[in-house]
Amino acid sequence: MKRKNKLGCALIATIVAIVIICGLYWAWKYYGLPEWSVYRGYKPVEERAEGALDFAKKHNMNEHYALFVDYSIPSGTPRLFVWDFHKKKMIASSYVMHGPGRGSTDERPVFSNVPGSECSSLGRFLITKEHGNSLKRSFR
Repeated sequence: MKRKNKLGCALIATIVAIVIICGLYWAWKYYGLPEWSVYRGYKPVEERAEGALDFAKKHNMNEHYALFVDYSIPSGTPRLFVWDFHKKKMIASSYVMHGPGRGSTDERPVFSNVPGSECSSLGRFLITKEHGNSLKRSFR
């Protein structure tokens, strides 16, 4: 009888461990926690970081962090990169969506700098507002 109890406890412990691991993986994947991209094309970010720091100094902007988005990377892959100017390295990456305006799709994104177009814009930006909570955030 004791042997059956030990096997039952081991089975339950294994199932609980699997559920916990799957739950943590799901939270990591879908709640926007910092994640390193499978895409390893970091060199362009490093090259752009020097120019971004010069631009930030010239325009009295944040000289600690910069965000870079590479829309040439497929949308199912992290393509937003957080660069730390002080450490001179990328500290996080995550997913980023493009705007839905003017029939924009994953296969054919449409970009525009026209206000109200709901399209993603290309260029340099100053983040002025943060929305959301610690798990899901967006910037304006």
